[in-house]
Amino acid sequence: MRRSASVLLRDAIEAADSIRSIVASTTMDEYLTTRMLRSAVEREFLIIGEVLNALDGLGPDARQHVTDLGRIVGLRNRLAHGYDTIDDAMVWSVALDHIPPLLAELRSWLAEAI
Repeated sequence: MRRSASVLLRDAIEAADSIRSIVASTTMDEYLTTRMLRSAVEREFLIIGEVLNALDGLGPDARQHVTDLGRIVGLRNRLAHGYDTIDDAMVWSVALDHIPPLLAELRSWLAEAI
């Protein structure tokens, strides 16, 4: 059964909020030295990437609403399939710098979808 765009968007927003919360309550040093934190952030990025990939498959709207959709899905693929090439500092940077604007885009899209 296919999930609706609004349900998928809520899942992505929840995952992005989780990343934002982790980044806001920890330092980069703590992130780099704590496997549980890295695993949590990576898991949430996997969810976001899966959601955006699914939404992209539903139609052209996804790329109009999410600026870096292809890059986010690419990060998901790298996390899932290239664990040995992950640059933890890069993931931290993406979480810190790109999650706030992504959240704004996802929330805006959800508001339009409802």
